[in-house]
Amino acid sequence: MEIVRILLVEDNPVDALCLKEALGESKGTHFAVLHVETLAEAKDRLGDEDFHAVVLDLGYRTAKE
Repeated sequence: MEIVRILLVEDNPVDALCLKEALGESKGTHFAVLHVETLAEAKDRLGDEDFHAVVLDLGYRTAKE
């Protein structure tokens, strides 16, 4: 069975853990999730390793925050 390698870019550790757990419970596919917290870390990893997919948190802040 092929392992699907995913780069997860998420600065919130709770959200990252939830996604990793959800992927771990999937049937029929095995996921290897590498979690990084910053875009800079993601760029470094993408330069060094191959991934099938990237999950990127594109959160934003409003002017009121």
